[in-house]
Amino acid sequence: MSLSRSTTPHVAVLGGGIVGLSIAWSLAARGCRVDVVDVGRHARQGGRDSASWASAGLLAANVNDEPVDDAMRRMCLRSRDAWPAFAQHLEATSGVPVELRREGTLVAALSPAEVTRLEQAYARHDALGTPQSWLTRDDVARCEPALAHSALAARYLPDDHQVDPRAVLVALRDAIRMRGGVIRTLQADSVLLDRERPCMRGDGWYLEADYLVLSGGAWTQELAGVPEAWRPPVRPVKGQMLAVEMADGGSLLQHVVFTSRGYLVPRASGRVLVGATSEECGFTPGVTAGGMASLLDAARGIVPAIGGARVVETWFGFRPATADGLPIIGWRDERVLTATGHFRNGILLAPATAEAIAEAILEGDLPDWVRPFTPERFDSALLAAR
Repeated sequence: MSLSRSTTPHVAVLGGGIVGLSIAWSLAARGCRVDVVDVGRHARQGGRDSASWASAGLLAANVNDEPVDDAMRRMCLRSRDAWPAFAQHLEATSGVPVELRREGTLVAALSPAEVTRLEQAYARHDALGTPQSWLTRDDVARCEPALAHSALAARYLPDDHQVDPRAVLVALRDAIRMRGGVIRTLQADSVLLDRERPCMRGDGWYLEADYLVLSGGAWTQELAGVPEAWRPPVRPVKGQMLAVEMADGGSLLQHVVFTSRGYLVPRASGRVLVGATSEECGFTPGVTAGGMASLLDAARGIVPAIGGARVVETWFGFRPATADGLPIIGWRDERVLTATGHFRNGILLAPATAEAIAEAILEGDLPDWVRPFTPERFDSALLAAR
């Protein structure tokens, strides 16, 4: 059975997470014919063990305490600043609210030693021109009364926001279909690249396209048929999370709160998300007692009232990590591109990644600001390893 259609340009996107779907929507909105097909046996990229589904939806470009690669910081800021228009356009097209909340983010210090580190981070970001405010203990107490008394100070970041990634996934699927794109329920097992047009195939089907985008998150490296030298060096890093809510349905927090112990994300429903573990355990599924205990201990240390809240959901996902902590975005040959390795920043970087891939396909070249993330930076290491 052939699924090929005669149209130009026709782009096949391998991967149904937020990065792959954002790329597909961006291309469909520009008039391309688009097919989205998932990677592997279980259509996992948009599923419950995917990084997109599991994400807290943080658009946090400035919470880092340590210096960040300059190119990465610029891309994070570019993509974060694109999110309001991205969300507005997505909601207008799909009719699905994505709950972009713009109250800002607090980075709180819970000990005198953390205050010192926070002061250093504040000074570094001040030199970079980051919009921020310094909050004293009294300021923090007025801003977020539920925070523990050990919250001695905080950086307030008015431009670092949040979005509901599960709503974004639904909105993107609807928007792609409304633009004439196709989201296949099939799962691609392999690709064929030794031909004029790249081809994906699975059990009893194949699909040709003018361009192929490899955007399968932590599973991208598993796809058969990709030359070994082209396999993006991504690995899964498991993250566990949970959600709590108060019995009276009241809201514990108004802002996203980051600390050295973890982070809390308030939702409009009254839920508070608690995240997140970081585990190098391959694709080992499931939540663990130890993971949940560590999250709840951290959450109670940040907001003591969480001790009386109900745990209403637990989940996990696999982040696509790279050796240098940077995403992999760019051409592998004149018909094949890669967009993966976003690790914790897939939601944040989705608009910028989609913009870069669309420009590469429609204008023939990557924009300059994404060149530091091209896959060629790993080629010599891969050759040496072999």
